[in-house]
Amino acid sequence: MSDGITIYDAVSTESKKIDLDTPYYVAWGPSNRFWVLYKKGPDKKLCAVSTNKLQCEEIFISKVPEAIFPVPDSTKLIVVSGQITTASLWSDVYYELSVHDYVTGLPRTVHKSNRTLPTKNPDIDFMSGWINQGPSPFDTTFLTMEYVKPPVFPSQLKIGIVDYLTGKISNIGQIPHNKFSVQASWSPDGRRFALPGTKGNLMIMNIDGEVFTPDKEIIGWHPSWNPKGSQIFIGGYLLNSDGSKREELVAKGMNSRAFWSPDGLKMVLHTNNSLWLLNKFSPSLISPDRLPDKNLLKKIVLLKDLFIEKLISEDEYNLRYKKLLEKDAPSR
Repeated sequence: MSDGITIYDAVSTESKKIDLDTPYYVAWGPSNRFWVLYKKGPDKKLCAVSTNKLQCEEIFISKVPEAIFPVPDSTKLIVVSGQITTASLWSDVYYELSVHDYVTGLPRTVHKSNRTLPTKNPDIDFMSGWINQGPSPFDTTFLTMEYVKPPVFPSQLKIGIVDYLTGKISNIGQIPHNKFSVQASWSPDGRRFALPGTKGNLMIMNIDGEVFTPDKEIIGWHPSWNPKGSQIFIGGYLLNSDGSKREELVAKGMNSRAFWSPDGLKMVLHTNNSLWLLNKFSPSLISPDRLPDKNLLKKIVLLKDLFIEKLISEDEYNLRYKKLLEKDAPSR
């Protein structure tokens, strides 16, 4: 396979090609539009792709992007940026989450974080935990993961959430892990997420910190949960979230990635430095076991707007938010 974007019709088996240097990330937007991050020489670029017109329109953003996610109003992008500086015995890493108006080009920094990692390897994967599938479908929180190595205890991944509207951060919990960062993906209801364990086996964690392992045999590092169903792509396979069924899409696909369209019926696969858009893809869609509450999301966003505009205090915001969560808590 070569660099570029291949649009593949799963029914007719016909394919079309968009030439592009080293694409490495995809974010779906409304309708038949998605954004692609790609490398052009030493630079990282962003372009918008229409699947109807075989063209890629370059978009300028001021931060160097590692990942991007469109917000619901379709006029802004959440941009994840990162940087690593190596020393003789360690590396300092920097993370930033910002919101960019891609019409005006104006950014707003939401969250910054710094970590020191016990390695001097400049090619380590320190960003996967920040390159998940965007804001939670449940509210406007963004999942983050950071490596922690206590002096006498095994290494851990500290898992938290940051709100791109309010900037508020909170901790979900920690899990034992030997990688500096791993990718995670939200469930359709936004109350759980999929992530790889220490050996690359699929794990599912809820926002209360409880962990479930549906499959211990498939190995992969980039899980992607269908936003409208109960299927998870990992390691080249489609897997039901309860572990009941598998379907292989990519042979030897341990490091392959899948980017689902918002309707859960299209998929872009990233494998061997190429992108494949599976058009007219029929993934035997299985309805999600828990559906997101759109009315609840509207209430949460309204509450956050009141807090941002300083119309309610932080204590009142926390109390109201807690009550909304209690009403929506799924039965066990």
